[in-house]
Amino acid sequence: MASELLTFGAYAYGSMPAGRWEEEINATVDYRITTGALKNCWLRLRYARNASNGPVPTEDFRVILNYAINF
Repeated sequence: MASELLTFGAYAYGSMPAGRWEEEINATVDYRITTGALKNCWLRLRYARNASNGPVPTEDFRVILNYAINF
């Protein structure tokens, strides 16, 4: 069974009026099965963090299982 591992991430920073700022960090890891009975199945792990000089930072972690069906 062949598979592939893909990773990507992003960072964004922005400044707003009145000295406010906001930043966001995202990271994703995909594990895809490319042959066999589970060919269209992949697991995605995703993390995101959003912070600013306002309220408490927000963090999000997700585990996503995808399976594509062609019809």
